[in-house]
Amino acid sequence: MGNCCCPEKENDSVGKKPPKNKEKNANQNVAEPIDFEMEFKDISFIIKVGDVIKESADALVSGTDNYVRNRSNSFLNAAMTDSLNKIVAEKRGAAAQEPLLNGEIILTGPGCLRNVQHVFHISVPLWRGGRHREMEILQQGFTKILEEANKNNITSIIFTDIAAQLFGIPKQITAQSMMKAINEYATKYQGNNKIKIIKFVHKERQTVHLFEDFLKQEAGVRVEKVQSDYSDALQGSKVANEIQANLKEPLLNQEQNNFEGESKQTINPAESCD
Repeated sequence: MGNCCCPEKENDSVGKKPPKNKEKNANQNVAEPIDFEMEFKDISFIIKVGDVIKESADALVSGTDNYVRNRSNSFLNAAMTDSLNKIVAEKRGAAAQEPLLNGEIILTGPGCLRNVQHVFHISVPLWRGGRHREMEILQQGFTKILEEANKNNITSIIFTDIAAQLFGIPKQITAQSMMKAINEYATKYQGNNKIKIIKFVHKERQTVHLFEDFLKQEAGVRVEKVQSDYSDALQGSKVANEIQANLKEPLLNQEQNNFEGESKQTINPAESCD
């Protein structure tokens, strides 16, 4: 029987604290420091460089293609992905053979993950130059996640960049979409908010700082012009004759259809969830 692919759940409680930066701790035996911590509209935000599956919370947000079968999340190995996809298929039942709508979310159990109790699966649209409502669809998807979390008394959520790899969405667009959705949610539910902690965790420091800057921007904290690998010109165009996407239909193109011909990836026995 192989070793379990999932880390043991950690006791990770965080209290409410004012905005502050913490210096990097040189002692490698000490827990990895938080890069940025901020209290905003009754929610404690923790933004840090780290490993998503080693961070404890009630729920984790995972990106997926329309058919819930890709390996786009680098923080999940094959066994983790398969365990989650099985749960999604069981929950959808007869509808499991139908593609998800772009921006559609599904709330399931954690599969073999041990650091969370729930997983939000969000169907991420492919980036097509920002002319097909990609940013709008992504923001609406994040809003649905927050609303569903509030409805299910989920008090803490882990986010990461779920759209830059297979889907090609610029990190700047994902950061803006996420933080705008969070700000709208926090404003709507302020005083009656069930979500107390939101974490953004990513292995790349540049990405972490990008999301930190957009959080500050939404909170009204004065910051330098947000820097990223992508120009502001990448934001979605609203030219009428270029907007062809419809939230009622999945945006499927040749890249997504290519998944039909892929052979099923095998799982290394070392990655077994047994």
